Amino acid sequence: MRIPVVFATDENYIFYTCTAITSLAQSAGPDTEYDVFVLTSPSFPSGSIVEETGHRYSNINVTIMRVNPQLFQNVVIHNGHVARSAFYRLILSGLLEDERCIYLDSDICVTDDLQDLFKTKLDGCYVAGCRDIWIDLLSQEAYERRRERAGLPSLQEYINSGVLLMNLKKIREDGMDRVF
Repeated sequence: MRIPVVFATDENYIFYTCTAITSLAQSAGPDTEYDVFVLTSPSFPSGSIVEETGHRYSNINVTIMRVNPQLFQNVVIHNGHVARSAFYRLILSGLLEDERCIYLDSDICVTDDLQDLFKTKLDGCYVAGCRDIWIDLLSQEAYERRRERAGLPSLQEYINSGVLLMNLKKIREDGMDRVF
């Protein structure tokens, strides 16, 4: 099975991205192949270690996709640890032709084959993700600050955006990709 997997990174996360790609390749089942797309800015170095990592494994193909940073020039970032490249996932439906893909943050390690995740039923949803359990560890004051900053009535359905199954076909069909 061929599975498209996407990472978004910048120069500061090259090492982490390579580690995540390596863990993905080494955890793949015998019949799993990954098309890995690395979204990054035009200034990302060509011939980087990310591309070299892709050459080490026969079950992955790495493609660097440079994203126009002007698309996100007006994005307001509330968390200092969030890079502008984190927003690149929002335009995936216009970059990939696939019906769905898995998006992974660069600071993760994959410990199992991703076929089961990729086959998860989406039932017409745009994305599938897991509830962010760290929300439960916040003090009431920190919870309220985060909720207000996010502009949400509640954080009970807040998901961890570092591992997403994205329904690119549905996003395109419903015009959700026309925001950018």
